Amino acid sequence: GETINLKSRNIRIGASENMSVSGEKALFLQSVSGDLHLKSKGNTFMNPEQNLYLRTEGGSVAIQSEGPLKMNSAGSFVSLNANSYMSLGAENNMNIESKGGSVNLNASNNLGLSADMMFMKGGSDINISAGGQANIGAGSDLTLVAAGGNLFAQSSGDTNIKGGGSVKIEGSGSISLKGQAA
Repeated sequence: GETINLKSRNIRIGASENMSVSGEKALFLQSVSGDLHLKSKGNTFMNPEQNLYLRTEGGSVAIQSEGPLKMNSAGSFVSLNANSYMSLGAENNMNIESKGGSVNLNASNNLGLSADMMFMKGGSDINISAGGQANIGAGSDLTLVAAGGNLFAQSSGDTNIKGGGSVKIEGSGSISLKGQAA
């Protein structure tokens, strides 16, 4: 009436059509000293009515796909956080895009962006800020475009713009460069 225990070296349960396992309050799947595998020749769905948590107690979380890897949120935002270091990398092209708002890159310490060719475009504003150093470097061309918005760079220390070739600053309105003698 309360508990059924099955214990053997190996236990296999099979169904020729469908199998359903449910618990009225909770369902636990646990491997005490080995791996836990979920495998399907079709799709695998995890569809809770509330939240979905992936957590390790000392290891790492690895997500790998032989095809495209997509993360979508129908909610208000997607948040990626790291306590010490975060790396986003691609062997070919990487696109960071906002289809209706701003792209903001913020760091409380140092922020570095580098590529052989880099292009940033914002339909509104482009904001890059760092509490320490903000470095944007390119092995070839560097282009920053704010189509219809503002492109703003400011530092409390020195601001350096260097080019191995020509350095070009254009504006359809006025261009203002201001400095104070030391």
